[in-house]
Amino acid sequence: MIAGLLLAGGCKCGSSDEGGPVYARAKERAEALLSVGTPPSDPAYDEVLKDLASVEPESRYHAQAQALREKLLRVRSLAPRPLAQAPSREEDPVLAKKQAECVALAEALGRADAGAREGIGQKLRECREAVDRYREQQHESQTP
Repeated sequence: MIAGLLLAGGCKCGSSDEGGPVYARAKERAEALLSVGTPPSDPAYDEVLKDLASVEPESRYHAQAQALREKLLRVRSLAPRPLAQAPSREEDPVLAKKQAECVALAEALGRADAGAREGIGQKLRECREAVDRYREQQHESQTP
């Protein structure tokens, strides 16, 4: 009898939280995009942000959805480090060659499909690290 009154009274005690699946789907997509190196500025995140914004305030997932949404928007607004810098003519030829390799990798990353992005992204990170190490070595050798 009590159960009948609760159901007749419109109790939402047994109803599911519709925000849960939406939040879970958006979080899963965001993690998948991040795992392959897709920056938050990529338009692929637009649908994730739309889903996160659609989680109703009544949902117990609302705070988590808004926190993730704000984090993605904040990261989107930051200026990313350039993928590569074009070599200048005044720099030494070894550094120019290393920078040209990074530029080629950055261009390849821009054209790559999702399956190849991770491997090319790793090579690009290694290339940038090699350029940074080379610059440090040059700087140390020129410091009295």
